[in-house]
Amino acid sequence: MYKNQKKPIDVQLNDYLKSEIQNNRDKIKPIIDTLILCGHQGLATRGHHDSGLIDVGKELNDENDGNFLALLRYRVAGGDLMLKKHLLEAPNNATYLSDETADVSGIEQFSICVRYYDEDLKKLREDFLVFIPVTDATGKGLATKILETLSCLSLETKYLRGQGYDGAASMSGSFSGVKAHILEKTPKRQHVLEKTIDKVLPSTNKKPKRLMIIIEQPEFIITTHIIGKVFSVCMPLSRQLQTENIDLLTALKVAGDVQKILQRFRENVVNDFHIEFLKIEQWCQDLNIGTDFKKLTRTQKKLLDELVTSTNKTAEDFYRLKIYVPFLDNFLSQLHDRFIKHHKLLQSFSCILPGYKTHSGTDQDIKYLIDTYKEDLNNSSLVITGELYLWQEKCNEIHVSKSALVVFSECDIMIFPHIHKLLKILITLPVTTATGERSFSTLKRLKTDIRNSIGQARLNGLALMNIHRDIKINTDEVINEMSTKSRRLNFR
Repeated sequence: MYKNQKKPIDVQLNDYLKSEIQNNRDKIKPIIDTLILCGHQGLATRGHHDSGLIDVGKELNDENDGNFLALLRYRVAGGDLMLKKHLLEAPNNATYLSDETADVSGIEQFSICVRYYDEDLKKLREDFLVFIPVTDATGKGLATKILETLSCLSLETKYLRGQGYDGAASMSGSFSGVKAHILEKTPKRQHVLEKTIDKVLPSTNKKPKRLMIIIEQPEFIITTHIIGKVFSVCMPLSRQLQTENIDLLTALKVAGDVQKILQRFRENVVNDFHIEFLKIEQWCQDLNIGTDFKKLTRTQKKLLDELVTSTNKTAEDFYRLKIYVPFLDNFLSQLHDRFIKHHKLLQSFSCILPGYKTHSGTDQDIKYLIDTYKEDLNNSSLVITGELYLWQEKCNEIHVSKSALVVFSECDIMIFPHIHKLLKILITLPVTTATGERSFSTLKRLKTDIRNSIGQARLNGLALMNIHRDIKINTDEVINEMSTKSRRLNFR
């Protein structure tokens, strides 16, 4: 028997390969973990100079090379010997920020989000998917880009049942075109939510002195108080629209109540504004703001003469007719266009919700619902109508105050397959664009005026990690994905 017998050469090679792979994986793990941290915290990764080798001994007050590289050095300073060894021994051409670096400042970003029901989690979700750069702002150009992106993400437009857009007033026309072009190429049974944000405040100059002059103008003070009054009424609706699980039925009910209150303001506009006008004057006196609300300029007097024919005209009349009345009318119009005009859709869906009372138009409600979604239901009207009447009996056992989402969860798909599908469509219809708006808050953190050279791939990756913080990222799975391509280091 031989002592200290060596392993066969093939076994030695295999052991060496395993050791090399594990060593390579240990090297890359802290780098991946640091990048995930940047994504979760919404930190831009790039700096003024972030190419070439990483100087592990660089001081923090030296030239800024970005959060990512600074965090790697911080890990080394904290005692990460494996990372330090790797960075010191890395080849001269090693890079840790490979991505597009072309300056993309000034390019508009379009946020795509989806609202859907997760069958596995039994939960209604509204998730951000991706930012896409907008180079063609025409309706057709935007629609084409959206459809191409959905196709790349393997999302079939045949399942699209609603669209929702939110943009500045200058883009509203383009978004109308987007809706039309997408409807041409997708199912017509869609609910379309359009939201346009109009500028209601006077423009301001950047210079502080000019800004103070504008702030003390009567128009500015009155406008801000009027906005505060109207928005205070709309705050409950706004809070509800920020939630993912809100359904169209609930949104329309709250919007209807808000409309009634604002309509009362409009009907009693003279007395209502008089009270507000006195409050504003008193507020300025209490704060020692020397704004004269009684004095009008020559141009304002001329406009007032055009608006009021009587001789007994005051500055209060001018501000009421030029600020309060137009603002209320515009707000009511936007509220109607966004919510109230969908009353027919709500009325048709209400026949499958608790509290519905049969009336002379019940058959028309049922027929409208079946005709609108006949391709989804894929059955005869007679069968669906019979199931709906049976479901209405079941609804007598469900409390009227329950939301559409709760009703959907209590609908047995085996007994009521068509009702289940209609309720799923109802809860996934777009009600708000809050998810898209929140994604742009992330975009502003990741891509700033002085960090505008971030590439589109990295921008989307960091945004997804920051927005979907609930999704845990497994470092080993990331390394496994990296190993599917040929790389300098062997990972498996």
